[in-house]
Amino acid sequence: MIRSITLLLLLCTLFAGCGEKTTSAALNKTNLSRLKNCYSIYLDDNAHVGPKDKEEFVNFLLTDRRAIKRRKRMEITDEQVESMFMNPRDGQEFKVKYGVEGYLNHAIIFEAVGVDGMRIVALDPPQEVDAETYDKYWTGKIKAGPMGGGGGLKEIEEELDKEAIESGSE
Repeated sequence: MIRSITLLLLLCTLFAGCGEKTTSAALNKTNLSRLKNCYSIYLDDNAHVGPKDKEEFVNFLLTDRRAIKRRKRMEITDEQVESMFMNPRDGQEFKVKYGVEGYLNHAIIFEAVGVDGMRIVALDPPQEVDAETYDKYWTGKIKAGPMGGGGGLKEIEEELDKEAIESGSE
């Protein structure tokens, strides 16, 4: 009886560990998600102050021991660190606000061009916004936070997945 309980607990532990890895990977299936979550890693390890530029950010992700460990848990390889800056939806590199202070109370990752006059801002969840709203987020006139309208996370993630498949980049 004790043997059965021990075996059952061991199996539960194994399955629980596998589920966590899958969940981390599932939350990072688009470049937008990967980039936003890696920026969070940087903020966590640097007193909530963002990197001064892309070079510092990439160097941190590739060389910092804790960042490497967290990236691997999210299944982001060294090769994907550079490629995650590219947006398959509009074919441009994401715009990133460097040097921000505070823990994600700013919109940080932005689509450069977007589609049909609408661009995605990596809020929580990401939102597709018009040019006027985009500019307000970019200039900091409005802070990140819940907002009405725009596409929800599921729709945006599905669209980004579709674009990635069509472009062959992911």
